[in-house]
Order: sequence, then structure tokens, then C-alpha cells
Amino acid sequence: MLDAVDASRQQFAYSYANGEHDHTSVELLRARGCGVAFTTRPDLARVTAAGMLALPRLDANDLPTQAEAPPNSWTTRAAEHPED
Repeated sequence: MLDAVDASRQQFAYSYANGEHDHTSVELLRARGCGVAFTTRPDLARVTAAGMLALPRLDANDLPTQAEAPPNSWTTRAAEHPED
């Protein structure tokens, strides 16, 4: 697809369809120059060189929607453990 739209293959971002991935898909992306890829596993990302092609993420629905809303478990965890 990147070739079809004449996009760079260097350090592109990828989001796994339905979050499905395995060792083979990670290695295929690595071999093709992908810089970062996201799963649908809800969690705070630990950014490491080894994990950049299988990062978890939070959906917008996982976070408070109002500025005055109390912190939820994700925002509390992020504040308590900024390295996570």
C-alpha cells in the first residue's frame, strides 16, 4: 500500500488490523522499516527499542471526557508511574 501512494517506507507507523499480530508480523514490519506499530491491547506503553512494533494503546473511551471529571484508573496509574 505504501508503494501505491508513493509514501516513504522509512520509519512509518502501523496499526494492526483488529490488533492481531504475532512474531511473524512484527518481523515483517521490522524488515520493511516500520518505526512504530500499535496493538489494540489497552495499557500504558513502555517505550523500548524492543517493544516499538507491538505497543499497547488507550482508546479515547478509556479516558475521562470532561475536564472536571475525577481521574480514572488509567490517569491515576499514569500519574503514579510515569515510567509505565
